[in-house]
Amino acid sequence: MFISRRFAPNLGAPLLRNPQAGPHCDENINASQVHLVSADGKLEPAQPLSIVLSSFDRKNFFLVQVSPPDEDEAPVCKIIDKRTVRATERKKAKPVKKILKQLELNWAIGANDLGHRLNKLEEFLRDGKRVEIVLDVKKKGKVASKEEAAAVVSRIRARVNEVEGAREWKPAEGAVGVQMTLNFQGKAKK
Repeated sequence: MFISRRFAPNLGAPLLRNPQAGPHCDENINASQVHLVSADGKLEPAQPLSIVLSSFDRKNFFLVQVSPPDEDEAPVCKIIDKRTVRATERKKAKPVKKILKQLELNWAIGANDLGHRLNKLEEFLRDGKRVEIVLDVKKKGKVASKEEAAAVVSRIRARVNEVEGAREWKPAEGAVGVQMTLNFQGKAKK
């Protein structure tokens, strides 16, 4: 005789439980009586599990077994807010990554264009982001002299020094006037 699990939920259907709470949560607590830790941290006398489960909003809270039962004592349980558990799980699951922004400049950049790019650089650094500045020779157009190229690098470094907490997080790569990469990092906001 074939019995479908779909129509017979009592024949080995998986129990629904909160995965964050572990195996001893809500109906999965193997005890008929439980001690409940109140909101102020005091241990209440043993109560039937069914009464405790019906005493709070099951959509927003769940009951977790905090300590295993002794031979003659009921287990200690606590009512936990699901939102706080989800929030802590999200914080653990998503480590904060440093955002890397990239600015591309040529050595013969005009003063106004450079000023605009430096304003963007300052904005990124104040937001606590990492910024990679790539300086390269433009294929067609004006070729900058060594003095002009050195002046561009010094203006970039001067603007970075104006931003509180900003620093060069990786040494510069390349050569002035050819191709160069500068890496800066702003102070993270708290």
